[in-house]
This record gives sequence, structure tokens and C-alpha cells, in this order.
Amino acid sequence: MGLRNTTVLCLALFLAFSSCIHGLDINTAVSKYPEFSKFSSYITESKLADQINGQKAITVLTLSDDALASFSGKPEDYVKLVLENHVITNYQDEKNLFMAVGGREKLPTLSSSGIFVNLINEGEVAFSAVDEKDKYESKLVRTVETQPGTISILEVDNPIVSDEATAAATGDGKKVGGGSRVEMGLFVGIVIALVSIFASL
Repeated sequence: MGLRNTTVLCLALFLAFSSCIHGLDINTAVSKYPEFSKFSSYITESKLADQINGQKAITVLTLSDDALASFSGKPEDYVKLVLENHVITNYQDEKNLFMAVGGREKLPTLSSSGIFVNLINEGEVAFSAVDEKDKYESKLVRTVETQPGTISILEVDNPIVSDEATAAATGDGKKVGGGSRVEMGLFVGIVIALVSIFASL
């Protein structure tokens, strides 16, 4: 009997240690909820799942399959840019969000521009890519799951769409990770090199 208890204890410790090594697994967390199956697929296809899993603490603003209907037919750049706004790079639960609203805090996301949180209507927590009163269209629906200090999964009712994402959807935007951004980087590099040369003369 004692040997059996020791074996069970060792197995439990091994599983706990193993989960610490592997860290976050957002797809495993989200896949428990069938209403978020499309969200799980999109973050995998856009490679955002790898970025999420690499974080020490994260808040994911997930969207139901119905809320993602607007993604149909949209280019990959648009999908990735929007979903980047749905990944806050620190831990936020409902209590933290209410405190952030009081301080008009801008929340850091995988998108370089971040998102804003505010109270609208009768005290609803809402999010936007821009800090303009009539732009807060994505509202908090519920807390899905939290592991305090590590991961928080919150459901929102609408995608948080930035101007950059809108431009990508209409074909006016820059390709994510390539195209115009690379060209701009090369241009800046050339300018810096020329300034350095002239400065040394």
C-alpha cells in the first residue's frame, strides 16, 4: 500500500514538473470549449499560438465561432493583425480590467500599437484599437478560464479591428512581416549608413 501511494505521488510530481517545463498551451486551454474552435484554428494557422505559448503571463480575448463570421474571405494579413489585438501580453482578469479603466490604461498586446479598455453604456467593459469613445465596439462577455498570474481567457463579442487591419482587408495595407515593411527597413538602413558616412568626412 505504501509503495502504491509513493508511485502515485511520484507520478503526480512528474506531471506537475512536466507542465511547468512546457509552460502555456493556449490551444489545449481553448479546445475545451467547442464554441471557440475557429479561434483556435486561426491562432494556429497565423503562428500566434507559438507566440502566446512563449509568454510567461498572457490574457487572450477569445471570440466565438459566430463572432468570427466576419473573418470569412479576409486575407491572412487581416486575420493576424486583428488577432494580435486579442492577445494582451500580461495577466488581466475582470477585476484588473476595471482598475485599468479607472486609470485609462493602454494594454500591451502582440500588436505593437496595443489596445484601450474603457467602460461604456451601463458599466460594460469594452475594448478598442483606438482611444475614441464611439470606437469601443468589442465588449467583455464573460470570464472563460483563469489561472491567476499566468493565463486569463476572456470572451469578447466582436473583433478588435485596427486601421492597419482594415487597410490589409482592402488591399491597401502592408504585408505582415514582409513586402513594404522590409523595403522600409532597407530604406531606413541606407539613410542611416549615408548619414554615418557624411558625418565621418
